[in-house]
Amino acid sequence: MRANYKNVAILGGGNIALATSVELSSLGFKVNMFELPEFSSNIRPIMETGGIEFSGMAGSGFAKLSKVTTDIEEALRGVGIIILTVPAFAHKVFVETSIPHLQDEQIFLIATGYFGCLRFAKAIYNTGKQVLLAEMNITPYTCSKTGPAQLYI
Repeated sequence: MRANYKNVAILGGGNIALATSVELSSLGFKVNMFELPEFSSNIRPIMETGGIEFSGMAGSGFAKLSKVTTDIEEALRGVGIIILTVPAFAHKVFVETSIPHLQDEQIFLIATGYFGCLRFAKAIYNTGKQVLLAEMNITPYTCSKTGPAQLYI
């Protein structure tokens, strides 16, 4: 099965995950948001509304998400791009949680850098999957939650 690069999984439930989800959803991407089960309270309001209300420089509106889940297999199934949006101290647990569910031709972008490509290259390589590992050193967003499922960008 070829990766569908219009289908994206956002890993994390903080401000950067929300901003990334809003932007990509607004651009027509099908967005799945995943949070670790022990932090499900971060995304429960988004699960209930099915998306994120946003305002600020990005305009204002409601970004509907395809899935909001604590099930990593469900979040990664059929996506072409995976974007890890959590701080560096949480990278390892998200990568380890994702590894069994990676698929050939996916792009795994660590949006908060911190040498993620170097730190996780061997683990990704050892899956035997053809996954492109990439990173950026800083997020392009300045944002803050203004409510449980609301974001100011």
